[in-house]
Amino acid sequence: NHLKQNSSGSHVGHSITPGVDPSELYKGPVDFQLISGSFAWFGKRLELLNEFSFNQTRTDSLGTADNIANFTYLGYRFNDHNVPFMLVDYLKIARNDLHIYPIELLKVAVGYRYEFNYLVNLKAQVEHTWTRHSSDHLVHGHLGTLGFRLQLAYGF
Repeated sequence: NHLKQNSSGSHVGHSITPGVDPSELYKGPVDFQLISGSFAWFGKRLELLNEFSFNQTRTDSLGTADNIANFTYLGYRFNDHNVPFMLVDYLKIARNDLHIYPIELLKVAVGYRYEFNYLVNLKAQVEHTWTRHSSDHLVHGHLGTLGFRLQLAYGF
């Protein structure tokens, strides 16, 4: 059985959508380029984090697909315990990407973090997410979702 062998192609189907026949997968060459970076600055009051990623895949049959992801967080520490913040998260996967269905997602959020100590914090966040996604590779209109998140985080 070829799926039990530990060769370079034996793990090819791990992220396949259910119902996709592995024999129909792309078997040609893939040129993959990745650029990513991050910047973080956590001063006495101001907190800033930005993470960026761009990848490009090029195949004989699908051409070039450009994918972008960017996350930006900005917080302001009023004192040792209280940090209001905002964030913007953006993701765009090209229509002709080989591995992932196309999607465009934008999330904008505002929130508040209360830090009990350096190991325990409570975070509340209101967010609005817009998504333009694919169904059978046909792009549909924007869908907006309003959400609320509550998180208790702790460390050891």
